[in-house]
Amino acid sequence: MSLDLRQSARLADLIEGAIAAAVKSYVRSRDEQLRRQEAEHIGFITHELRNPLSTATLGAIQLRRMVAISPEQSRLLTLVERSLRRLGDLITGVLLVERDTHELAPERKALTVEELLEEPLTGARLAAGAKGIQLDARFDPE
Repeated sequence: MSLDLRQSARLADLIEGAIAAAVKSYVRSRDEQLRRQEAEHIGFITHELRNPLSTATLGAIQLRRMVAISPEQSRLLTLVERSLRRLGDLITGVLLVERDTHELAPERKALTVEELLEEPLTGARLAAGAKGIQLDARFDPE
């Protein structure tokens, strides 16, 4: 059965429309996946920056409280504390912008208790030490 010119043109239009819709759907899906990956990456980086920042901040607080320091050392420690606060503000700003730009979806991840608590316990031990308290945490690391 042969198609006349009008039917051929209509068929070509239908095929072009279907291809365009498929390409548009693919591009939208790919872009969303890239945005999700970018949001996850930024979330991971900011999380990884916050842990050592917290430890450094607690260390600076502990130094100021426990050690007799000279006025020059005090000025230097003040600069360090100000820089750490600024870094914390920058990290928070990035997270706020990212949260407004992309919806971050939680991701389940299997961790041992030891992996989960290692850095927070370090910070807590520093904070406790600054108050003259010894923190002893006991748990099954697995």
